[in-house]
Amino acid sequence: SCALQGISEGDCINSDTITVNFRVKDEYTGSSGTETGSGIEKIKISDSSTFNNVLVEWNASDLESVPSFLTIDAKNKLGVKTYELWIQVTDKAGNKTEQSISSFTYDKEPPKVKITSPADLATVNKKITLTGTVDEANPDASAENKPVLYMYDTSSGTGKWVAVDKSYYTSGIDAIGASWTMELDTEKISNTATDVTKSFFVAVKDKAGNINPFPDDDTNSSEGLIR
Repeated sequence: SCALQGISEGDCINSDTITVNFRVKDEYTGSSGTETGSGIEKIKISDSSTFNNVLVEWNASDLESVPSFLTIDAKNKLGVKTYELWIQVTDKAGNKTEQSISSFTYDKEPPKVKITSPADLATVNKKITLTGTVDEANPDASAENKPVLYMYDTSSGTGKWVAVDKSYYTSGIDAIGASWTMELDTEKISNTATDVTKSFFVAVKDKAGNINPFPDDDTNSSEGLIR
């Protein structure tokens, strides 16, 4: 028997490593019942039933005892795609057993978020609508996944991005996760009577949990940033 640790069938994940737990025995039914075979010689984990691309393996010469798990270096060996993992066990007599483990989507690439309106450095007041797009292989279009608004705060002397109070705006993403909208009450953000420039950043999460990277500050050109 075998299973992926912490991963269910059809999940979209971004973990650096994937642990495959398994339990293998080399036994057969003989004239006197269940008998022990020649012993386990090799265990392979692959992303196909052909085992042309082995992701991780164990050989009898590596350890004295047969392991109960193998760990895949997912960060360096997997790309953005859907995988079906297979396990192959070979005994010392050359007999092989193969089994499908599970299917999942691997994605470590963050979404690419753009703000299409209003334009950068536009003059606005009161309630405004922000709109934008999301370029993402595995978008999360669920109702729970709402774009989050951040504002660049310099009040402490060192600038940093801080989350805007969610009572100041509403946000949502379309049915396919390709575009987003946000309604913002700017009067709740600035209580000054004079003109003031504020910098905002919109963060969007994909199905795997990746979020578009924050700019270092509010001066660099960056996707998802508006002033």
